[in-house]
Amino acid sequence: MPTPRVSESPKPDWSTEKTLLQVRQQLDALEQFKGRKYSEVRKQHSEWVQQTMMILRHGFGEQHQNCRDFNFAGWATGEYHRYESEETKEQLNFEARVTKEESCLNTCIKELELTLPEKPSGQEAEPSLDAHSQVLHLCRRFHRYVTALANRSRDKPSLVVEDEYDVQYLMNALLRVHFDDVRPEESTVSYAGGGVRMDFLLKAQQLVVEAKMTRATLKDRQIGDELLQDIARYQQHPDCKGLICLIYDPSYLIANPHGLQTDLEKMSSNKLSVAVVIVPAR
Repeated sequence: MPTPRVSESPKPDWSTEKTLLQVRQQLDALEQFKGRKYSEVRKQHSEWVQQTMMILRHGFGEQHQNCRDFNFAGWATGEYHRYESEETKEQLNFEARVTKEESCLNTCIKELELTLPEKPSGQEAEPSLDAHSQVLHLCRRFHRYVTALANRSRDKPSLVVEDEYDVQYLMNALLRVHFDDVRPEESTVSYAGGGVRMDFLLKAQQLVVEAKMTRATLKDRQIGDELLQDIARYQQHPDCKGLICLIYDPSYLIANPHGLQTDLEKMSSNKLSVAVVIVPAR
């Protein structure tokens, strides 16, 4: 009898650099689930898990220990009493899974960094993240930055973000740490009777950054309407191929952050990619 063939598991087919970039992005995206109710983010987290597993298979191969560990993370359980409600148990299990998933991805990143080819002496290392990913990373951690500035010692006055101008002031400083050519308040072409000034243009990267902060008169609908008009204008700007919108909502005035993000990102086109970050995550 012929010997039965054993199908081979898919082998890794991504470079170390590509895998490292993608895993770092997934680790950043995991932040949005911390402190959230599982019932509210069940679908988004499931999609994140599937995408992450796909990245790990391409980067390491299906039989690699990192893939197995990440798969096992889905079975993590929290600590609770047997008489806790099912909803509480489900929430604690979810939090335990997120913690385990974060640990797995950090392990993957350390292993990938060790396998990166060494640069010849005197040659500068290439940046690990592209400009788009760097700005997204800054936006997702913006609330951490604000919180850190508010906690000062030695009786120094706290640096408090009170309005949208403060948000733009801090974002300008953060962008200049990473990019040489940051152009604030760059004018756009006229559209529907008038032009506007974009908050920040990274000309070399063809990337625009808009920074907004919610207030009593600027919530879901108002911010959505403003950004929809901005998107239409930016599509006509020759130096704008990507738009990243930071919406800072420290008072949780946005009723449906996921819906607002989804609606705006649906406006992406061949002319302009649109990404929205609403922080702090809920």
